[in-house]
Amino acid sequence: MREKALKKQDESIKEIQALTDPEIHNSSFAELFYNLIDSFRGYMDVLTSEQMVIIINLLGYVSLTRLMTSIAIVFMGDKIINFLKLETKYPKLAIYIRYKQTINKLYLTLYIGYFYLFIFLIISLNIFMFLYDYLV
Repeated sequence: MREKALKKQDESIKEIQALTDPEIHNSSFAELFYNLIDSFRGYMDVLTSEQMVIIINLLGYVSLTRLMTSIAIVFMGDKIINFLKLETKYPKLAIYIRYKQTINKLYLTLYIGYFYLFIFLIISLNIFMFLYDYLV
């Protein structure tokens, strides 16, 4: 039994050593990821300030669209629950439905906060990029 335990311990040690092997960082997936980051950095270095503003605006608008979609989903979920009267039809699920609505209200507050934060960031970055050419 002792020999089995020692053998199992040795196997576990070999598995841990295989996980911490530095060759993992040189795998094809990691190399692909690093090449993607390097090519993106090279692309960003070539852009003019106007093109950088366009990219920042696009990323901001995509983020805002995603946030607005999340807010709409929260509202539609509550409307569907109220329209179908799920709390009265399924009294055993009423606790879960009320819990879900409470979490949705918290998510809604969080999403609205993110929305205003993104708006503020986009406006401040646009102002910075507008003044960048004049300040330098």
